[in-house]
Amino acid sequence: MKHYIVPIALLACLLATSCNTNKRLYKTGVAYHQANQADHERIQELKATGKPEIWPEVFERYCSIKGRSDEMSQYPEEVKRSLNYRPLDLEEELTSSRNKAEAYLTAKAKQLLETGTPTNIKEAKKLTHQLMRVNPESSLIGEYQLMAMIRQTARLETEFEYNDRSRPLPEGIDQAVMQFDQTELSRFPIAKDNCVTAASMIVEVTDFFITPDKDETVSFKETNEGLTATVTDHTLSKSAKIKADITFIFKDKESIMGSDWNVFSIRDIEATSIFNYSYTTVEGSKAACSAQTLERLTNQPIPFPTDVSILLDAAKKLNNLIAEQLSK
Repeated sequence: MKHYIVPIALLACLLATSCNTNKRLYKTGVAYHQANQADHERIQELKATGKPEIWPEVFERYCSIKGRSDEMSQYPEEVKRSLNYRPLDLEEELTSSRNKAEAYLTAKAKQLLETGTPTNIKEAKKLTHQLMRVNPESSLIGEYQLMAMIRQTARLETEFEYNDRSRPLPEGIDQAVMQFDQTELSRFPIAKDNCVTAASMIVEVTDFFITPDKDETVSFKETNEGLTATVTDHTLSKSAKIKADITFIFKDKESIMGSDWNVFSIRDIEATSIFNYSYTTVEGSKAACSAQTLERLTNQPIPFPTDVSILLDAAKKLNNLIAEQLSK
């Protein structure tokens, strides 16, 4: 009889294993449907309020339902049938709730930040954390981080960098970029009370371009009562572009990015100075010219701006762009 012991023991183990597996699957199925039902009921309860602040939670709950459904979809077909699993199409609900959640979070966070009060700034940071989950690609995350930082810092320490030794910048570009006038400074919402921490702003010029002088001409003849003139229209053009990255560093125990130190950048800010000027010249008798041509002759020829002057103008425009960022 001893030769029957092993098969019976194995059969018992198999039966016990099968029983435990069925129990686990049953519990999984019950938990899956219960969790989805709870989320669905909560979503309906929130929607019934009609309040805009419900949408971040609605979106999170749709994400939870989709996550469970996606996980369940990996089970074998016979297991899914035994659990009464049905695939869920939630794309429309997810898209709609995401858009509404993002709209609420961006509007509310900006409203709170603009007040400048410590309590509202703290609440705005929490909303921006939610915005990062709803749409990690939102360009407003960095903007709100900057708004919070400026409103919490006692002073802003600035630094200019340019590291391309093969193409030196003309003298004075650093000052044109970094010097803010009193009107600009008065718009920076730097904190006035209960703040001692300084923030650092590093502006690094990464590239610059200056186009060659360009004089485009079009010539034609005009006649009047036997008189002839050759008219030449000149269009002068030249431009300069300067590009920069801005890096901000600020110590913040409640950082939006989840670190004691906020270190973030605004990249590829571009400022362009454009020179365009037109004038007309005439060879021959002006009496042969039309009234339109004679009117254009009031513009006299002028020289092209120098490379340094047009790049300095672009640097001043970059300064204005930076001031606009800091004034938000």
